[in-house]
Amino acid sequence: MCLVLDCDIDIVVSERTGGVVGWYENSGTSQTFTQNAVAGGITGLRPVMVMDVDSDGDMDIVVGAASPFLVDYYESDCCALP
Repeated sequence: MCLVLDCDIDIVVSERTGGVVGWYENSGTSQTFTQNAVAGGITGLRPVMVMDVDSDGDMDIVVGAASPFLVDYYESDCCALP
């Protein structure tokens, strides 16, 4: 999944026990990634989804939680593909 439109495969992660959502940006090599925090302290975190929520051509991260019930998304600040 490319999050920054550089055509490298990036990784989105969620840690249920810590309630943390983040992503790892691929630097262009298959073995070097940079960690980026998205959100933390989310109680009852569920698996995240990556999709273009706002139809602007770039990928956003969708987060859900069970306690309290929560659905939110974090908008990518990338430029869309032409």
